[in-house]
Amino acid sequence: MGRHSGPRSLWLPSLTAAAALADLALFSLRLEATVPQVIVFVAFTLLCCLMPLKPACAAPVCVTAGMIAMAVPAAGFPALSCCMLLAVGVAFAFTPMPAAAGLAGIAVIETLWLQGTPALTGAVLFQLLAALAGFSVRQRRRAASERERAIEARLRSETVAGHLELASRLHDTVTNDLSCIITMTETMLLDRSDPQMETMLTGVRDRAQHALDQSHDMIDVLRGAASRHPDTDAADAAEEPGDAIRPRPDIPPTENPGPSWIDGLRTMVGEEERKLEVLGFRGECDVIMDGEPTPPAADVRRELANVIGELFANIRRHCAPPADYVMTVRIGADEIRVMEMNAIRPPERESVVSGRGLSLHRRLIAGLGGTMETGIEDDTWIVRITLPSNR
Repeated sequence: MGRHSGPRSLWLPSLTAAAALADLALFSLRLEATVPQVIVFVAFTLLCCLMPLKPACAAPVCVTAGMIAMAVPAAGFPALSCCMLLAVGVAFAFTPMPAAAGLAGIAVIETLWLQGTPALTGAVLFQLLAALAGFSVRQRRRAASERERAIEARLRSETVAGHLELASRLHDTVTNDLSCIITMTETMLLDRSDPQMETMLTGVRDRAQHALDQSHDMIDVLRGAASRHPDTDAADAAEEPGDAIRPRPDIPPTENPGPSWIDGLRTMVGEEERKLEVLGFRGECDVIMDGEPTPPAADVRRELANVIGELFANIRRHCAPPADYVMTVRIGADEIRVMEMNAIRPPERESVVSGRGLSLHRRLIAGLGGTMETGIEDDTWIVRITLPSNR
């Protein structure tokens, strides 16, 4: 019965049983039924009982068997059989349309040739009704199948979106802090003088790196990873020095936050600047308002804060103190533009790059209708981001 099996598919066994009983009642009215006629009737009825099990295969076989029986005079097969009509309808419902139409046409021609015009009128009428009923069932099955596919597609899309969100949250809450610990310990190891302190700091760095690797593995699982860098092509992995680390600051999630969301964004930026200053970085991030634009949607505000947090984390990992960095966030009436530039850390001090962070953000930003461009110019890492502010 296919994918539509179960209690709702009892209509075909019920119709088959009703058709067989109707044919049995009509056959019993015959006063002089010969043994060959009884054998043909029983064999055809039993064959039709297979239709609920394999309708796509059994229906054409039943129609063909009925036409053969009609062609043999000794079989006494009636021109109008309930099981025969049911087989025509089931053929239209479950078999390819050209095959079903061909079988029905041959049956009509055979009836005309063997039985004559009066019988043809009744046969054509009932076969037409059976074909229309079968076609109606076909259309309903097709519509149900399309609905199921649409539901499955939506569920798959929601699952993918949920996994992406979980992966992003894991980056937000774990990898940023671990990356900060690694960077701070590596900075302290540069000025080490006490061997015992060096051993302790090395152990802290190694354990933090191990935890970071484990977090990356969990993120790969959430993203349905088949390799260590899922959904990231070689060009992305080569051009993105940023790690997948980004804090999730306390940005008001309400739909109408008013000017307070700018204050929250500036507070978060100030905290990130102080973290970089402690590590010896020099630079600034300017948050500029062009007029008094309407606050963007909550998901845009959230992603804006998250991607800014990751850009700061990337500076910690891939910019060598005391090099400079510059970041500008310009919020306009129609779009939000972010540009960040920093020097690339020398290869001998470069940390292991996962290639996940900006790949995740590129997908999230694209889903919001924005863009992200990354590149290297004159040993300077440059990121340009646009987000719609009126989404």
